Amino acid sequence: MPDNGRLITLEGIDGAGKSLQTRLLAENLRDLGHLVVTTFEPGGGQQGGLLRDLLTGDAASHWSPATEALLFTAARRHHLDGLVLPAIAEGKIVICDRFADSTRVYQGFDSETARHRVDQLHTLMIGTDPDLTFIIDIPVKLALERVARRSGGDARLDTFGSRLEDLRQGFLQLQQSFPHRCRVVNGDRESSEIASDLLAMSLEVIS
Repeated sequence: MPDNGRLITLEGIDGAGKSLQTRLLAENLRDLGHLVVTTFEPGGGQQGGLLRDLLTGDAASHWSPATEALLFTAARRHHLDGLVLPAIAEGKIVICDRFADSTRVYQGFDSETARHRVDQLHTLMIGTDPDLTFIIDIPVKLALERVARRSGGDARLDTFGSRLEDLRQGFLQLQQSFPHRCRVVNGDRESSEIASDLLAMSLEVIS
């Protein structure tokens, strides 16, 4: 089934279930005959692992907020050029676990100046917005429980500490900033129920 290329992104705090829902949405769309590519940030695409190591490895704690924003933007540009835009040009549906909205929330968290810097970088260097963004929302307590069950946990999540609720609210506020493409989805449900909702809303955009 030929498609006009689309970019669908999934956002939310760690533990929200983005990776699982990315996989389920891809499977459901493929079952309907759509051509689908799944990817993630940071680090998607060829050689993306090198940039991911800079952003999530031992060196990550040494970057200033401005440097971190620049690195995320560089990784995203590489990801776009090498994977996302070519797939869209081929008429494929690209489903990405995190995209620019995560940078807006995490790297633009501390001040209006930081958020303005992130938005400027996006405009200048990325210039591509998703056709549809799912913000999977769950309570912080549940997110922490899920992350704790992962093998080895997630040290980066721990660094946000009490700010995690503020980050959650930052994702929710994206729906107000970009109401044409952002859909808030209750992530505190059975995964099959969430997947059904994501498929229905995706088909509205793809059709």
